[in-house]
Amino acid sequence: MIRYTIIIMAILFLPSLGITATIHVPKDYATLQGGIDAADYGDTVLVSPGTYQENIIFKGKGIKLKSSQGPRITVIDGNQFTHVVMFNQNEGPDAVIEGFTITNGDHSKGAGIYCKDSASPSIIGNVITGNKAGEGGGIFCIHADPIIMGNTITMNTATSGGGIYCDNCEPVILNNVIANNATTGSGGGIYCFICSPTS
Repeated sequence: MIRYTIIIMAILFLPSLGITATIHVPKDYATLQGGIDAADYGDTVLVSPGTYQENIIFKGKGIKLKSSQGPRITVIDGNQFTHVVMFNQNEGPDAVIEGFTITNGDHSKGAGIYCKDSASPSIIGNVITGNKAGEGGGIFCIHADPIIMGNTITMNTATSGGGIYCDNCEPVILNNVIANNATTGSGGGIYCFICSPTS
C-alpha cells in the first residue's frame, strides 16, 4: 500500500519536480494547436521558424508556447478569421506565449490576442501587428489580468483600443513598444475602462 501511495504522489507532483516535456512543432506535431493539445502542465511547445495559419486556444493549460528563433521568422497568421490567440479558461501566468509575430486576426473583440474569464497569461516578447477589431486590435482583456511584457504592438486597428483594450482588469503592462496603432474612437495605443494597470 505504501508503495502505491508513493507512485501516485510522484505522478501528481511531476510538474513540481521538474519532470516536463518539450514538444516540437512541426517535428512532433504539424500544427501549434496539435502541440498545445498534446502538452501537459509545465510542458514547452517549441516552434521552429515558419508561418502557421492557425487560430489557437490554450484550453486552460499552464504551458509555454515559444518560438525557437524569435518573432521575425516565426509567424502565427490568423487568416483574417477570428482571434489569432485565445485565453478563456482561467489560465494563469504559467500559460506563456513568447517569441511570435501574431498577425492577420479579425474579430469584434481582440483580433490578435483575446483574454477573458480570469485568464492571466504571460504575453512576452511578441510582435503583435496587422490585426483588426472593434475593440482591442492587438490585445483585448475583460475580467482578465495578463502580463504583457516586452512586446512590440503596432499597426493594429480598432474602434477603441487599437493596441490594447482593457475592461475590468488589473494587467501588468511593462517594457512594450506600442506605436502606430489606429482607432476611429478612443485609445489608439491603450484604452482602459475600470482598470488598474501596473506599468
